[in-house]
Amino acid sequence: MKDIGAIRQKLKQVLYRHRKKHIQDRLSVEPGNCKHNLELQGLPMGPVFICGGTCQGVVCDINHNNPSENCGFFEPAWEVDEIKVTFDQELSEKSVAEVAREYPDAAALMWVLEEEETETDV
Repeated sequence: MKDIGAIRQKLKQVLYRHRKKHIQDRLSVEPGNCKHNLELQGLPMGPVFICGGTCQGVVCDINHNNPSENCGFFEPAWEVDEIKVTFDQELSEKSVAEVAREYPDAAALMWVLEEEETETDV
């Protein structure tokens, strides 16, 4: 079996990769990632997102079209540091089982570390 230090280091690397991917996803040029994107509710076809910025009222919804790819007014809704803090906070609040749904590789390492801590307490 690997020593605990090696497992902790591997978990750190795995979480770093997941955090990096999460940041890239949040900063990608998509309607849901733009701070000007607003949701219109109460429509017969369901909610639709529109631009609340310079393009006022233009439909900007990935389910209908994706003008944000060509929009010169796209602004990310989140800052990188904010995304990191949110990611870390959400991860720390989840159980190993909840983490396993999204990040099975990280959950396996967390489980091993959790088991090791339990054995040391006994």
